[in-house]
This record gives sequence, structure tokens and C-alpha cells, in this order.
Amino acid sequence: MAAGADRQEPTGPPAVHGNTDTASRHEPERRQRRPGRQVERPRIESISGVRAGLIAVECGSLVVAYLLSHVSPTPFLIFAAVLIVGRSAVGFYRPRLHLSVIESVPAAIGTLAGATLVPILLLPYIDPGASPLDLANMVAIHAMLSLPGAVIAFAAGRWVRRSVGRRERTIILGAGLVGQGLARTMHEYPEFGLEPIGFIDPDPRISDGDALPAPLLSHDPGDLEEIAHRTGAGSVIISFAVTKETDLVDTAIAADQLGCRVFVVPRLFELHRDGRGVERIRGYPLIHLNSDPTRSTSWWIKRAADVAIAVATLVLILPVLIACAAAILIDSGRPIFFGQERIGRNGSRFTIYKFRSMRQAPAGVTSTTWSAADDPRVGRVGAILRRTSLDELPQLWNIVRGEMSIVGPRPERPHFVEQFEGEHDRYWARHRVTAGLTGWAQVNGLRGDTSILERARFDNYYIANWSLWLDAKIVLMTVRQLFRSGRH
Repeated sequence: MAAGADRQEPTGPPAVHGNTDTASRHEPERRQRRPGRQVERPRIESISGVRAGLIAVECGSLVVAYLLSHVSPTPFLIFAAVLIVGRSAVGFYRPRLHLSVIESVPAAIGTLAGATLVPILLLPYIDPGASPLDLANMVAIHAMLSLPGAVIAFAAGRWVRRSVGRRERTIILGAGLVGQGLARTMHEYPEFGLEPIGFIDPDPRISDGDALPAPLLSHDPGDLEEIAHRTGAGSVIISFAVTKETDLVDTAIAADQLGCRVFVVPRLFELHRDGRGVERIRGYPLIHLNSDPTRSTSWWIKRAADVAIAVATLVLILPVLIACAAAILIDSGRPIFFGQERIGRNGSRFTIYKFRSMRQAPAGVTSTTWSAADDPRVGRVGAILRRTSLDELPQLWNIVRGEMSIVGPRPERPHFVEQFEGEHDRYWARHRVTAGLTGWAQVNGLRGDTSILERARFDNYYIANWSLWLDAKIVLMTVRQLFRSGRH
């Protein structure tokens, strides 16, 4: 609940649509994308196969290590949970192009040490009679089994890619020297798991007498969606295509929404350092763009935390909810709650709930007008509810139902979604994740009569950089704002 969150109950005055930044409207010829479109996923080939093998090796090694050791169940379960969650967080199980155990050793050792330390520190509290030596013995057995298992899983993956031809069909945006070099490298080294099926480039660089190493599929990057469906492509590599970067951003987001893995060859790639999120095919670094965090394992942790926190909060604040309802009933009568249709993830529609803080208005007015400050129909109780954000508490039920999250882009009404996505760059892209009770835009002061374009930028930044820590930071910033507003 961002302090002073966007108030969107009915108002009498003419609509005030925030700062709409009309100068930032799309050019008329630019393709319009509907927000949060539901899309059919293309067929994904083999890159994820090794991931399943790694997880199977991990789980099998844990079970065998437990059976061969004398460790008690509680510290074993803590070790296993911390290890799996930790390795998921650092991307140890991620689908990858370069199958190398050596490159995975630092992450494996770090997460193993952390998973061992946690139950050892907790042993005096959870199992005072247990011996740390039993736990250390179990960890040693697991390490001796999981490392050879990972070596076998990676070797099997490389063999399948080379000999069986289980590779992911890949479209390359940009048929210049770099794009062509990538395609030739993928043909020469199939163990990276990518099969170039063709190029998209408005102006391909073709020398006299030479042929492209893969077919030219289209001159228009906007055809990517249709081509991905037609060819069953599972990966897209954005090389140095001759097209506007703003259009490439839309193309990258659209490809990610389709379920394709999106890689980008960075500028000055010869000087680019390796790091997390960077794959390398021989001398070519590829930055993996993951603009859809909902496919991350951590997203399920976010959803579980949402439900647990929302249910616990509803139980703890039940007296507050009753007091708010009674105050509204005494001050202005029924109804106590205010419901309004909003747009959520992938363009889905749902009804958001709040405590009513002002007198009712006709339904047509509530869906097409923006709220104004100091509305005369806001009563004494309503003003208090708004100032303290207590009117937002019923949205905890939306979180339990899965329609909202604690943190995410604030949901908007269908009328304004349709208007804003036609006026502002990438407003449609903010609907890639679940709507939130509070968000990155709100804790940075973008609420009420503020720039819609800036809100969309902040929301899309949140999606591109999402992590559990970012959610935690937003919650802490929201609490700080609530305390500040409560003192005014």
C-alpha cells in the first residue's frame, strides 16, 4: 500500500488524466501492441533438458546421502531446502548454452557452504542431541555424488546436441558480419544447442558471390512474432540489425512474451566481460534478456510469500477491518466496500476492492474519470482512510485470490489502459506481471496526478530487474512512507 496511493474512486469534476506527456505519443506508423496479450508459446527444443538432469542428480544425491548417513531428518531437510533454494537463486539449474562443470564450481561450492552452515548454527535449537559430524558426513557424501552426476549430465547434454541434433531453433536479428559469424559458429559447434534457421534484417550485408549461412526470413523485425509461430523458434538473438533501437526493444519484449529465449550481442562485444546473465559462444558474448520474471523459480516463492503474508495480515488486522467497516457504516451508511474493474496480468480483468471513502457515483463515471484531490464527497472517515491508506486493506483478498501481488505495477481501469497504451511507449508491457498493492513507481513518488509515461518506465524497470530483494526493498520503502504520512 503506497502511501497516498493512486485514488481512483468516482469523482464529480471532469477527468484529470495525470500528466499524459502527449509529446511522447507513438508515431502514427508505429505498430500498436495490446497490453499483456495472451500468446501461444512456441515449441522449445533441448536447452532445458540438462536443467532437468541437474535437478534429478541433485535430488537423487540428497536422498542417497541421507540414507547412507546418520543425520536426523530436521537438519537434513533444512540443508536440502537451503541448498535447492540457494542454487535456484544463483542460477545453478538454469538452462545454459555452454555446458561446463568447471564454470559452475564457484556457485556450487558457495551454495553448498551456505546450506551446510545454516543447519549447523541451528542444531542447538532444533536438535540439541544431533552431532555436527553426522551432518558433515552427509554433506560430504552428497558432494561426492552430485559432482560426478553433474559431469555426466553435462556430457550427455553435449552428446545429444551434437549427435542427435536436439537443438533449439534460433532466429537472428541482424545479418551483418557479427550475425553471420554467429550462425557459422552455431553450425560448426552444435554442442551449444542452437540451430540458426534464418535472419531478419532490413538491409542484410551480402557480398557478391557469397550466400548467407542461413535463409533471410524477412526484412521487417515486426514479423518476428509470425515467423516464430510458423517456424517453432525457441530462441532469438539480436545482433547488429539496421533498425531503430526503440523498435528493437518492442521486438525483444514481444519475443520474450512468446516464450522465446532472447539473447543480445552487446556493443563493443570484444571488450565485454563475462558475468551472470552472459552466455558465450566461442568469442561471442550473449546477454540473456529475461523480461518475464514469472518463468523464474523465485516467482513461485514470491507467490507463496504473497499468500502467507496476506492471510496472516488479514487475521492480525481483523479488529482494524471491523473498526473501519463500522466507522464507514456510522458515517455514511452502506455499501461498506467499493469494487471496480481493473486490468491485471496478461490483460485479464478483475474487481479490485477498497473500503468506500466517498459517496457513490454512477457506474459510467467510475470507469472513465480520474480522481481529484480534496473531492467534496470525501467524508471525515473517508479522509482518514485515504490519508492512512487503510482503504486499501481489502485488496489483501485480491492477493489471496491471485489477482494481485503485494508488489507490482498498480492496476488501472480498462478505459485508461486502452487510452494510455495508445499514447505512451510500452505502457502495454507493464502488464507482463501480476498487479500489485504497492510498486516501484509509487515508492518513487509517482502516484496521483503524475506522469503516466514515467510510471510505465518505472514499472517496466521493476519487471526487467525483478528479484525477491527488490520486492523486499519496495515493501520497506512503502512502510517508511506510511509512517511519514501518518505523522501529517
